[in-house]
Amino acid sequence: MVRDQPTPAQAVEVTLNDRGRLALEGHVGSDVLTVTGAVESVSDSGFVLQVQRVTDINRNIAHWASEPVAFRTDWVREVRERRFSAARTVILVGSTAGAVALAAATPLVGRILGTNNGPNGNDGPPVSH
Repeated sequence: MVRDQPTPAQAVEVTLNDRGRLALEGHVGSDVLTVTGAVESVSDSGFVLQVQRVTDINRNIAHWASEPVAFRTDWVREVRERRFSAARTVILVGSTAGAVALAAATPLVGRILGTNNGPNGNDGPPVSH
């Protein structure tokens, strides 16, 4: 959790208070609970966030394209620093590599086992009639 003002370029998740939800309703949507993005700039009264994701109180997520939105400090309940998770990245990369390897091996396995039938019912090229 970030106790002080966030710093520029820092990835954060901002939890809005009731006043912030009302004040930002026209900018980020209604019933917004958290806003995630990178800090663009900081001032004495708040900060500007390049919004990447908005989550409402029903946990619906809307993805944004880093549009800047200004936040006043008194609209914020909590600011949490978003950090890179090495464990999640390893799992994601491993599962993606496994899926790609399986997809690449499937035609080869079919050919080896003789189950990869071509368009005319055999493993050879189509026969013209």
